[in-house]
Amino acid sequence: MFDNVLSFFGLANDDASFQGDFRRKRIRYSDLNAEVVVGKNSYPVHDWDMNGIAFETTPDNYMDVGTKVQMNIRFNFPLEPIVVEQEAVIFRIAQRGISVAMFNGIQPTARRQFERVLDNLYTQKFLESQVA
Repeated sequence: MFDNVLSFFGLANDDASFQGDFRRKRIRYSDLNAEVVVGKNSYPVHDWDMNGIAFETTPDNYMDVGTKVQMNIRFNFPLEPIVVEQEAVIFRIAQRGISVAMFNGIQPTARRQFERVLDNLYTQKFLESQVA
């Protein structure tokens, strides 16, 4: 029962594996101040969910499909930034310079950080709704 609830909210322990027909099945979170750092390069986050992330790259920094990368995802919130260290596999490169990476086995520490990000996002949206 608990796994069903977690699955409903996109938090189930169903680690994504590299597949040829990957389609996002969870809510995508966008319009946030976040960046992904791969190696020495930093890229703006386009959107993300609990399975993967889409980020903007430049023509000279394209990554090959199938490449495993270690990334730090930095979510910049007003009171404190939250950084998630996560391994991912580059899944797709779109023509507009958007790279899509699928997370490779989310560890418990990273899962807790992603949950903190969601808590902050929901809190921020609630506060914004109260001011309007």
